[in-house]
Amino acid sequence: MRPNLNDIFNRALSAHRAGQLDAAAALYREVLSHSKKQFAPLHLLGVIEGQRGNLAEGIRQISKALRLEPRSAEAHLNLGRLQGEAGDLVNAERNLRKAIAYDPQSALAYSNLAAVYRRMKLYDQAKASADEALRINPNEWMALINRGNLFLAVNLPAQAKADYERAAALFPSSAEAWSGLAHALLDLKHYQEAIPLLEKIVKEDPELDIFRGRLFVTKMVICDWSRYENDRAECISAISRNPAQAMPYDSIIVTEDPSLHLSCAITYTQAKISEAEPLWQGERYAHEKIRIGYVSPDFRDHAVGRIIAGLFEHHDRTKFELYGFSTAQDQSALRTRIKSAFDHFVEINPTNGLESAQRIRDEEIDILIDLAGHTRHSGLEAMAFKPSPVQVTWLGFPGTTGAPFMDYIIADPTVIPANQESFYLEKIARLPDTYQPNDGDLKVAERPSRDAVGLPPNGLVFSCFNNTFKITPEVFDIWMRLLGQIEGSVLWLIEGNAAAKANLIKEAAKRGISPECLVFAPPADYATYLARTQLADLFLDNNYWNGHSTASDALRCGVPVITCQGSSFASRVASSLLRAIEMPELITHSLEEYEALALKLARDPALLAATKEKLAKNRLTTPLFDTGRFTRHLESAYQTMYERAQRGESPASFTVEALPPKT
Repeated sequence: MRPNLNDIFNRALSAHRAGQLDAAAALYREVLSHSKKQFAPLHLLGVIEGQRGNLAEGIRQISKALRLEPRSAEAHLNLGRLQGEAGDLVNAERNLRKAIAYDPQSALAYSNLAAVYRRMKLYDQAKASADEALRINPNEWMALINRGNLFLAVNLPAQAKADYERAAALFPSSAEAWSGLAHALLDLKHYQEAIPLLEKIVKEDPELDIFRGRLFVTKMVICDWSRYENDRAECISAISRNPAQAMPYDSIIVTEDPSLHLSCAITYTQAKISEAEPLWQGERYAHEKIRIGYVSPDFRDHAVGRIIAGLFEHHDRTKFELYGFSTAQDQSALRTRIKSAFDHFVEINPTNGLESAQRIRDEEIDILIDLAGHTRHSGLEAMAFKPSPVQVTWLGFPGTTGAPFMDYIIADPTVIPANQESFYLEKIARLPDTYQPNDGDLKVAERPSRDAVGLPPNGLVFSCFNNTFKITPEVFDIWMRLLGQIEGSVLWLIEGNAAAKANLIKEAAKRGISPECLVFAPPADYATYLARTQLADLFLDNNYWNGHSTASDALRCGVPVITCQGSSFASRVASSLLRAIEMPELITHSLEEYEALALKLARDPALLAATKEKLAKNRLTTPLFDTGRFTRHLESAYQTMYERAQRGESPASFTVEALPPKT
């Protein structure tokens, strides 16, 4: 006797609505075993496969259903949604457009279309689609999330926050609404508001990508060290299980383990940056000069811009033609200076990788250098299209990109020793002194009075002008012990954010140190910052992430830097700088050595004076601030990369031979 197919189908629907996907799928298949050409069970079986994550099978089943009812708006909607999830954006757009054609009042179709357009970098169309979805149904919470995602993509976090809050109010169980809101709060620097939300997200879904790392780093930004050791250990354990638990930038703050940095970078790059068909197809350019393209958001008043401006001016224009591809802007004098140092300066859009890559490809760049890595507004999405025969990462991000489309990373023997090469996807191009450029012609203004910058009239000044997220409680313990042992001394810190300042004062009190012993320097322009830095006696470095440009700033201003060399790129930079200025005696290899050296110098005024005298002499005679020497070494690296590419050879690690020292 033939079974009652309507009864089976209704039981399947009930199971499907109850979330019993396996039971529902089995019942849909039972219906189809008796009658293969039934639209509804085919369509809904495809929906279930999509819910299970079997996107290809879901797409196949819904496509079969549409051959039976080609004008089904709902099926076109679900097919387009699954195609979007699978990354087939062209067909996703086509099917969502068909869904709208058959049902012009489908808010869901417009909402999904907004998500597809955002991923296609068609931001105007994305916003128009989301707006239309919300016009049709102001309570369409998914359209609010999709518009919020769009606002984040175009750097409008306040608008994103408003949309995510509305979505969360409409559908409180939406993880996407809460996670989007967390991202918006972080972009707005509303750290104290973000922390409880991040804690809620991690508690409810411990494996939700990146949020454990975001929570740890956010607490570090405001110097909230409650549960510090447990938080760090849990974060490292989570990354070991699933590298998507931290973004590449965050992973450097969480751990010194370069193997975990590599895992996080590879995972993040695979998830966020789609490798595309190369625009460069093996052509051999025959330019009169080697065309060097620098891609950066930091051709402006920024730490990277400040240390690299002199290098651009020192390039040998008889051999190299310089292109600057800028992904962010400001109106500073430094930007004007940097622009004038290039032969060609081009504004590109970091949110449209293909368009930017094509612009670069049109210029036939021989060597393309990324100066940002996994930081904001970088050019990695453009470089994924391989617009240049040689692609290099350098300077702005202290670690591997984890990107298969990057050929080289510029380093030195200290930041990437030979035994760590396996932790970098790129080949290593080692410069002989240090990987960090500096502007040797930069003059520092006369130092102000101590009173003018809020320092007491007497006493030793310990300093650290690094970002607050770099301060760890184990190093802060040392700083407080130093203050307790050196009478009249103070610790001079940058005033990063109000919460961090309050927390540091509280942490000092816990260790028996008066708030008066901590002096906070307010934000200032670069010239003022350098001038006042000269008043410090010692710069005490951080462990997981050293001072980079801040460390070279201190050395320029005659302030000895005491560092503790670690195992990661970021924790070895100050050691690289100290070797380049020929003061390796300030490098320590444990926190015990670090504390002992700081105490020794602080207690011995004659030794500290001799150290400062040596630093003042070395600043003028050693490689660290010799911009011309650095530029020649870098150009030698470019020449090696270029010649290998011209011979058709694959990238390979190499070390640049050092020029003779100054006489």
